[in-house]
Formats: sequence, C-alpha cells, structure tokens
Amino acid sequence: MAYLVQRGEEHFRKEDGSCLFEPAILEQAACQLYAERGQASALGMKPPGQAEYLDLLRVLARMNLSTAEQLQRLVDIQDFALKKHPGMKQRQTLSGEVGEP
Repeated sequence: MAYLVQRGEEHFRKEDGSCLFEPAILEQAACQLYAERGQASALGMKPPGQAEYLDLLRVLARMNLSTAEQLQRLVDIQDFALKKHPGMKQRQTLSGEVGEP
C-alpha cells in the first residue's frame, strides 16, 4: 500500500511541490484498490492496478472538494474506477452481503 501512496504523491503535486491530496485520501484509495484486487483475484479476473488507482485520484483532482468530501466521493466512484469486469459491479458490504453500487 505504501508504494501506491508514494506513486499518488509523485503524480499529484501542487505548484509548491506539496501533494494535492491529504494522506488519508491516498491511503483510502489504496485500501479500496487492494479490496477490489482481492475480489477480482478470487473470481479469476484480472485485478485493478496502479493505473486504476491513479485514474481514481485523477477524478478527485478535477473536483474542488474538501478532504471529507473527497473521502465520500471515493466511496461513490470506486465501482466505476476499480471494478473492471461487469460481474463485479455490485458492492459487497463488510458483513459480506451484496448491495447495490
């Protein structure tokens, strides 16, 4: 996960050299990616990778949102950015129940 966070920091810099995102955003996006990788692998499908992680952050970078709003938006858009296969479009809850995306 640290590798992805580092890649996010390198790709999304402000003019002053600081990262565009708070660490919590980069970490949450990486956690979502790893969860989706596990699900895809379990289904025998190609898992999402660094490109999808950066795409997810690229979407957030285009919006003018607070950190709290970015965290919420990550939940809202993760299915579009990270689920690469049609059979994976339903979101699974922490209890293992399948819900609507």
